[in-house]
Amino acid sequence: MSIDQRGAESWRIRLAINGETHTRTIRGDRSAAERAELALKLQLLDGRPADPHATVGDIVARWFAGHRGTISGSVADDYERIIAKFLNTGPFPATPVADVTEGTVDGFYRHLVDTGLGAPRVRRVHTVLRQALRRAHRDGLISRNAAADADLPPIEPSEIVPPSPEEVLSLVEAAAATQPGLDVFLRLAAVTGARRGELCALRFSDFTETDITISRALATAKGHTTDGLESLEERTTKTRKIRRLALDAQTVDIVAGHYQALVGRAADAHLQLIDDPRVFTDDLCGRQPWRPETASRYWGRARKTAGLERIRLHDLRHYVASMMMATGIDVTTGMGRGGWSNPTQFLGRYAHFQPAPDRTAADTLGSLLDDQG
Repeated sequence: MSIDQRGAESWRIRLAINGETHTRTIRGDRSAAERAELALKLQLLDGRPADPHATVGDIVARWFAGHRGTISGSVADDYERIIAKFLNTGPFPATPVADVTEGTVDGFYRHLVDTGLGAPRVRRVHTVLRQALRRAHRDGLISRNAAADADLPPIEPSEIVPPSPEEVLSLVEAAAATQPGLDVFLRLAAVTGARRGELCALRFSDFTETDITISRALATAKGHTTDGLESLEERTTKTRKIRRLALDAQTVDIVAGHYQALVGRAADAHLQLIDDPRVFTDDLCGRQPWRPETASRYWGRARKTAGLERIRLHDLRHYVASMMMATGIDVTTGMGRGGWSNPTQFLGRYAHFQPAPDRTAADTLGSLLDDQG
């Protein structure tokens, strides 16, 4: 395979797949050419039988072509960027997969570190490569997964500084002044820990007088467009689990008030809401939801208004987790509420927000003896 520059912004892509050569000419920069090459490879490999002479780049592309529809849109986009930049062209991706050893993989990771790639990003590359090699092993192309026990660069722990309750309230108040419905969006994020795509996917039928059901998420469908925008698709949640969460009475009332506001907005335009409208929508009839990137854009305005531009939308998940730990909510309940699936990762990030457990243990054990006196 090769990418050759033909002009100032013109590139010739050449791919050899199963003995057949395919070429394309595209316009843009080198990065656009790399993405176009990957897209062509995915198209050509989709549905074809495994090639015993496949390269690392081939098996990564084959794995991604079959796996892309099972992961969230943002993760799929990130994987695609990783593959296009690190696992599609170059000496290592061109290596026959049958020749890959543990030493080859470790050397590739060391090379990435030497070129300045950070440890978290190297580990992300590893996630993709490990899964692709596992698929190649399943297909009988290799006898073992050489990435299974790779020597990965250590990650220096970074301190999580979640927003305070006062800052969250300031953001909710600023949201109410900048975009209708955004205050409700942030309130739900701050009491459920729901992800952006999960909130965008909500319908009013997901609510009862006491709880909310989170069963799906909205994501962009890469490569499919509608009216010039990437199409939206509903997927399962990131953990593929349905969460039914209790809501406090105030939040339930706020959601009910939001529904009435949407009814009034539609009536003012001589329209009415559909039977089961979206909760977060700029469509007067409630058919079209906010796109995830639209919610982020609205969020950007609110945090600027509040003077809290350091806080990211994702930091509301950190807020939820840290507040649950700080108030003594058990780990199982906390993980279930926010849809966290990895106990080790959850405790590693948030356990330090818990009240000092050793002090509680000391007081409890001491009181047992004192009460006998």
